[in-house]
Amino acid sequence: MHRRLLSETELAVLLALYDAARGNVDVRVSLEEIAGRFRKDYRGYVAEVLSGLARHGHVQEYRTADGVTYRIAGVGVRKVRELGVVR
Repeated sequence: MHRRLLSETELAVLLALYDAARGNVDVRVSLEEIAGRFRKDYRGYVAEVLSGLARHGHVQEYRTADGVTYRIAGVGVRKVRELGVVR
């Protein structure tokens, strides 16, 4: 997989997922829990951004009977750590 630059919005959503999962790559997080970390006027964009991140391998998307949950992938964890805001 090639490396690509992420937009500020993608990085913010990736960081919100990492934070919601408390850095645990085994935890699946609901869209509502991730979107709840943003201002109300930004929450509508979170699902679209997560889908894009899933297409590029930064997150994994799981469809369940209750909706969709997300898990940060190893590529996503490395990208978040490159930011220098987490270890």
